[in-house]
Amino acid sequence: MKVFQETYPAVYEHLKSMGEKKGKGKGLYNRDDQGDYWWELRDCAYYGEFEKEKIVYPNMTKYRPFLYDTERFYTNQKCYIMTGNTSTLKYLIALLNSWLFDFAFKDYFPELLGGTRELSKVFFETIPLPKIPENAQQPFITLVDQILSAKQKDPNADTSALERQIDKMVYKLYDLTPDNIAVVEWKG
Repeated sequence: MKVFQETYPAVYEHLKSMGEKKGKGKGLYNRDDQGDYWWELRDCAYYGEFEKEKIVYPNMTKYRPFLYDTERFYTNQKCYIMTGNTSTLKYLIALLNSWLFDFAFKDYFPELLGGTRELSKVFFETIPLPKIPENAQQPFITLVDQILSAKQKDPNADTSALERQIDKMVYKLYDLTPDNIAVVEWKG
């Protein structure tokens, strides 16, 4: 705290005076989870999760925006992250970026202003995701690894053939008929 006080004495005095009006540790927002001064940041209990491979996606979007992160990106409150077993995450990213998920996107996430969708955890919990043995996930994982490798070499690489293979595997997981697939892939 001394560094902040010495570096920004005017800001420090202003913030301190605001806190004194409300009482130590409470400040403008009357919160008890602060440190000695109300403007102190709280420790984030899940910092370590940002250091792992993870899926990153925004909390509001119009598109299926799921990114597989191996670079240890940190996000703000405008994005969510999913961590866990690397194999399971790669299987999951294959499902989340499939055409079938794109088709079902509107049914599982509520619409907000401007046609955006809210991707909160509570809505993810209602999505029927097939749980398959890890060895059955391997073909998905292999294709995801190939896509990630191609994109790492060239962000503009055309991976549509690999993505199409994943789509076909996802359709099979859900036992879709050719008529069902035609509806999913119809782009109007």
